[in-house]
Amino acid sequence: MRDKDVAQVIVNHEFANSTNKTIYLGEWHTHPEIEPWPSICDLRMIDKQYFGNRLNEKFIVIIIKGTEKLFVGLYDGKVLSHIIIDSTIITDGGE
Repeated sequence: MRDKDVAQVIVNHEFANSTNKTIYLGEWHTHPEIEPWPSICDLRMIDKQYFGNRLNEKFIVIIIKGTEKLFVGLYDGKVLSHIIIDSTIITDGGE
């Protein structure tokens, strides 16, 4: 389960230590499925974040890593635009 209080402390810390330049754009998490899709809980959280907070941008980013693919979405308060990406194209810079 996500702990929003801990997350907020981290966001506040990063914002303060960047001379108020680093901002929150969204979140990422994992799903134990090949091609991830936002759950009802995810969709409610996105909506709550968008309408319940003062945002610096007109969108929220959400990334969900599945076992083989990534869901990458932008939410503008009305539409969750998205793409599905093969996560094998993402590397850690090693190979």
